[in-house]
Order: sequence, then C-alpha cells, then structure tokens
Amino acid sequence: MTRFTCALILLFSLVSMLCAGETHSDNMFQNPVDVVLADPQILRDGDTYYMYGTNESDYGYRGYKSKDLVNWESVGWVFKKTPQTWAQVHMWAPEVIKYKGFYYLAFSAANDLVSKTKRLCLARSDSPAGPFIEYAAPIHDTGVAMIDAHIYVDDDEKAYLYYSLDCSESKISQLHVVRLNEDLTGTIGESVLCTEPSQAWEGKIWNEGAFVTKHKGVYYLMYSANCFVDSYYQVGYATSKSPMGPWVKYEKNPILRRTARVSGPGHHCLTTSPDGSEMFIVYHRHLDWIMGDSVREIAIDRIVFEPNRNGPDIMKVLGPTHKPTPLPSGAKPFALGASDDFNSGKLDRNRWIVINEYEDLWRFDEGKLEITTQNGDVYRDRFDAKNIFLQYAPKGDYQATLKLSFNPVKNYDQAFITLWQDSQNYVRLAKVYSDKLTTEFAREHDGWFHKLKDITLGYDIKFMRITKKGDQFTFSVSGDGKKWQVIGRQHCDYYHAKIGFGAISPVSGEPQKASFDFFEIEKK
Repeated sequence: MTRFTCALILLFSLVSMLCAGETHSDNMFQNPVDVVLADPQILRDGDTYYMYGTNESDYGYRGYKSKDLVNWESVGWVFKKTPQTWAQVHMWAPEVIKYKGFYYLAFSAANDLVSKTKRLCLARSDSPAGPFIEYAAPIHDTGVAMIDAHIYVDDDEKAYLYYSLDCSESKISQLHVVRLNEDLTGTIGESVLCTEPSQAWEGKIWNEGAFVTKHKGVYYLMYSANCFVDSYYQVGYATSKSPMGPWVKYEKNPILRRTARVSGPGHHCLTTSPDGSEMFIVYHRHLDWIMGDSVREIAIDRIVFEPNRNGPDIMKVLGPTHKPTPLPSGAKPFALGASDDFNSGKLDRNRWIVINEYEDLWRFDEGKLEITTQNGDVYRDRFDAKNIFLQYAPKGDYQATLKLSFNPVKNYDQAFITLWQDSQNYVRLAKVYSDKLTTEFAREHDGWFHKLKDITLGYDIKFMRITKKGDQFTFSVSGDGKKWQVIGRQHCDYYHAKIGFGAISPVSGEPQKASFDFFEIEKK
C-alpha cells in the first residue's frame, strides 16, 4: 500500500468519524511531549532535567527544563551568537555536560554563510540554563565539515569526543572518536574511525548522532542512520570494550524504528527517570507521520538491557509509543486545571504549560495576560505558533470560560480557546480576521485539518467557552458573558486533554496585542 493510498483512507475515515469517550489517569502520559525540537540532548542536574536541541539554528539555542521528562518549561536563550563569536550560522545538535565544576555546551556551527562549512565548538557556563560563553571554537579542526559533537566522560574522568563527518564535504558520514585533553579545548592523539554505513537498514551515506553509555563494563555506541528527513531515520548501536573501539554493530539493528504511526525516530540521548530506576531514550520524530518532513517533535520511551549469554547484554527500546503509557517512575502527576484571574502578575508553572514559549512576547499588564502575536500556526505539519497557554483539564464535567480583548486587522490574525491533545489533535474556536471579522471553529485529527464552521456574528466576541458534559464538548461565544451562542459541538477521545488559549498572526506576521482577563474553570 502506498503512502498516498494510506493518506486517502485516513482522510475518508476522518470525514465520517467523531470519536467518543475520555480516558484520564494522573499517572500516565502520551507521546509527543509538545516540544518542537530536533536532535534532543538532556542533562540531568539534581532533580531537574535540561533539554537542548536544534531550534534557532542561525541564532543560537533555546533550552527547556522539567521535573518529570513530560512537561517542559522554557528557560529562554542558553547560547546566542554575537558579532564576536566564531559560531555564526547553522548551529546544530547541542549537548551539555557537567565537567569539573562547569557546564560545557558542545555543538556544530559554521562561521559564515558563504562557505557554510561546519566545525565543532565549545561554550561554557556556571549554570545549565546558561548563558553559555564561547570557550573554544573550533575544536579538533580536521579541515572538513564535522557535526553532532558528543562528549563522553569515562569513570576515570578521561573525556572522549565523538563526531560525524558531514556529507556536505565527505562522501560518507562516518562516526569518529578522539581523546580530549583535561580542559576539553584540545585533543590527545589521532582520531579513530568508529562506524560507517554497513548494514542494510542504514542506507549508504549516514552514520550520525553518536551517544555513548556504559553497561557492565561494555561501551555502547548508539547512532542514527539515513537522512534525518527520511521516515526510515532510525537508531542502532555497536559495542566495544574500549571507548576508542573497535566497535561491533548489533546484528539486529535498528532498535528504535519507524512504525505506521511514527516516522523518522532518531538522533537521541539517554537519561534516567526521576527516581533513577528506569532508563529513557529521548528522541525526535517527524511531526507529519504520514509523509515525513524536517519539522520534528520530541518523544520519550523506556529502554532496557536484556541478558545475553552469548555476548553483551542487548539494548531494547520499548517503543516507539503513541498511546498512553505510565509516567516515568518517581514523576509527580502534573496539577489539573484551575481558574486564573492573572492578578498575581506571576504565572503558576505548576499548572500552566506554555508551548513554544517566547518570554519577550507575553507579559502581565494591569491584571491581564497580554500576548503579542507573531508569525506562527498549528496547522498540519506546521507547529510554530508561539506562546500557547495550556492546563490539564479537570476530571469529570467542567466549564472553562475565557475573557479576551482582541481586534485583528490582518488576514488570519486570531485569538482562540482550544481543547488540546497535541499539535496534530485539537479543537480550536477562534476570533479571526479573514477579509472581515469572523468566528472560526476547526479541528485537526491525526494531522488532518478540517474547518467545521466559519460564521460572521453581529457583535464583538469578548468571551469564549468550552463546556464538557459526558463525552461531549460544546464551544460557545458571548459578547457580554451573559447571553451565549453555541458555535459547535464535538466528541473527542483525547487522553489527558489540555485546555487553554493563544493568539497568532500566521500570515501577516505583524505584532498585534491580545489581552486575556481571566481563564475560569467551574466543575459541573
């Protein structure tokens, strides 16, 4: 069956489908974790996880933090280029390690837009949240383009640098390793070839995204193969008795592979659960799981070692998953939704999750939360809308009411209330300008966007509401908060649904002010 045929089947089933029921467990989560990021790397520092990845590749890196690996909060810029930094463009695949009292950010970048040739760089900070200051750039310059820096520090404190040759200047992307000196600014000895494409699943060009871990005295070199935009971008591993190799690839690779619902799972890292009893693989996957693309989001799954009498223990990924699965062991359930009048001037981070947060584009102003709209949207394989404020919906029946003030003047500028599972599954009621002021009711299911209603009302919308009764969600608007008009109803089977709001300018990109007075939740 071709991808096109699969897409047609999904489209026709979507048109006829209205899904019913709601499942809700405080101790479960469902991939993805609502972070748009590529090449994720995680540092665990005490009880806090910090995540870094490729996002603002021509400007630097933004970071995120979490207590549970599932709900993430922006920490803003952790590294940003200046006119003085060697790194100027194409900043990819950052990784942070803690080493001898400092935090080191290793990454690849280019110095100019003309040659675009990438080298490995190092920045340093006193904090995992930065700011990181360029420390040594480039390091280990072999004269050809290199990407995907990974630093592994062994039990004896010796540090090793793993990297990939980039195919922009090499015919084959090979993984190499070289020993680093004590301050990480230089190398000791010559680099050694680790792996190159040699198994059928890998294609003929790419071995990249190295990550090394040690288990029972054996070194496991994990890597991704195929191009990152390919749906068969997947993860395998090789083993060795030394961090310098030689390496033997696992004969049953890949261990993290695509499925009918997950495309391009790769470029990963490993970390442990909050209580340390479980190991997780953190990786990116394609936002568009049908066609694949360069837009990627984050997922996490368990990874285990299975005993093997005939050699090293076998790594096994319990995934990729796309259905509800238990929270990482030791993680506390996130707080469920509650009313907020925004008078405190401070966001309750135990309740509010801000998707694609840009801190300079929202603020509190005289008891209101104000968002400055920017170019961005949530639409099929697009997920660049900034500052979507979400809470986990309460259990049982409820009513969520939003009061807003927004006067859109450019096409598709909008403010909205939403029922949310993830960027491919949501229902949105929006006040929109589309040649004139309209009210748009739309939903997206598994990446298929469907406009349900687009009507012009004879009054200015100042209130929006979501009402849940049993398995039905009703979306309404009002001009005065007293007289309500139902715009539409939907049945949804969202797992651990979230509710919230946002404002965007997906076409004009012009900044507009959207002001929100309160978000009130009443149990029914």
